[in-house]
Amino acid sequence: MQRYKLTLEYNGSGFVGWQRQKNGLGIQEAMERSIERFCGESVTVFGSGRTDAGVHAMAQVAHFDIKKVTNNNTVRDALNHYLKKRYYFSISCRSCGSRFSFKVFGKKNGFIYIVLLADVHQLHSIVGVSGGYL
Repeated sequence: MQRYKLTLEYNGSGFVGWQRQKNGLGIQEAMERSIERFCGESVTVFGSGRTDAGVHAMAQVAHFDIKKVTNNNTVRDALNHYLKKRYYFSISCRSCGSRFSFKVFGKKNGFIYIVLLADVHQLHSIVGVSGGYL
């Protein structure tokens, strides 16, 4: 088994949060489906924290184990391929030892709260963003 550490950036709009839930699609489930499509293995993705519905991430850490012999770039490219078809995801990936766990090796956890007091379309025109995510 090889363990891969992922650093995720995503737009959480349309997700019910991190965890698998019966009432909609969570980030964890989207990741697990993509990994299964890539390597044919059913896995559990362990995230460094849970998020609420609609919450975005800039550097959330997660890990999973697979039997398939592959490399960091192939895993990264496959997951980005499957996830970017429907969602905005950016993933960095590196293999790590089986002892790696964000619970043990995590150094800090931080949150940034942004409250929009303007219409999103107005905000896009103010900051010069068109059709993308903030």
